[in-house]
Amino acid sequence: MINIDCYKDTFDPSTIKKTPPDLFVIGSVMIVVSGVMGIVNTNRECKDCNSLEELEDFIDTSKLISNIQYSALIVGGILMAIGNSNQEFVQKE
Repeated sequence: MINIDCYKDTFDPSTIKKTPPDLFVIGSVMIVVSGVMGIVNTNRECKDCNSLEELEDFIDTSKLISNIQYSALIVGGILMAIGNSNQEFVQKE
């Protein structure tokens, strides 16, 4: 029989074991890196663009950095979701 008493503090945090949030942490770091890449890429300037070819190279590099940034953001979000769903609270034996 379970005895429930709302007037007593029955919660004991030492009885809960949390699984390590490895994927959640990795995903979080990837999202932070994605944000830094976005800031850096947005503030880049084409200082040596003296020809159309150099400007096109700069634009291609910016697109590549943006693609990597968004890929890191997507993968980071997926890892955080998986890591968060894998965190189980189990009773210690």
